[in-house]
Amino acid sequence: MRELLRSGCRPVLFVHPGRRTLGVVLLTLFVATNLAEAQTQTRSDSSLRPIPDSARTSGSLYFKRTLPFETEFLTRVAEMALERARSAARPENAAAQTYAQRYGISRDLAHRIISVARAEGIDPELAFRLVRVESRFVTRAHGPSGSLGLTQLMPSTARSIDRTVNTEAEILDPQTNLRLGFRYLRSMIDKYKGDVRLGILAYNRGPVAVDRAIRSGRDPENGYSHLVFGTKSQNPYRGRGVAQK
Repeated sequence: MRELLRSGCRPVLFVHPGRRTLGVVLLTLFVATNLAEAQTQTRSDSSLRPIPDSARTSGSLYFKRTLPFETEFLTRVAEMALERARSAARPENAAAQTYAQRYGISRDLAHRIISVARAEGIDPELAFRLVRVESRFVTRAHGPSGSLGLTQLMPSTARSIDRTVNTEAEILDPQTNLRLGFRYLRSMIDKYKGDVRLGILAYNRGPVAVDRAIRSGRDPENGYSHLVFGTKSQNPYRGRGVAQK
């Protein structure tokens, strides 16, 4: 009671039918925050950097007088963060819609290819071209030589990349197939020091055949890179092949 009276609070007399009660009412949150401020100012903490008077507060780092202001500020911060996340996702959604229309596939599959390609450091444009040539976007495609899925991975290649993948069903899973296929493609491009054409040919023929041709002075080209790059089309691939992970 003594502390409250010193802070400037006044006793208020309430009159109720049949009885009178003397009580102390905290008229505003300002009184409570002033008490907290008085206690806080008695302490010194060298770990806290000085705060300009224009920004000095009690009860909050940025807001002093009223809780509604602080609540409104935090709510606005959360809304801004959500809006930034939505804005960041919009280009990818727009790209997925564009690729879905171009190749006649579902937007979900297009979005999956984009996200996995970027995660594995592959240019999404190249990723779509590769999948189109390999499987025509058929998720459960089986090749005549035993290759599987969207990226037509050989089971031995898939297991060499990820030893936890053991079954055909696991290799055919779209997410797993894209992840392992694009990772293998990135490793081939890196092996040939960023030469996307040699990386693409190694993806198709295997690095042993490509290296053998190079050692003998022959071009390892077998026509596969022309199919992926669309060399003779009206829209040839002109990208770098890789993307920042």
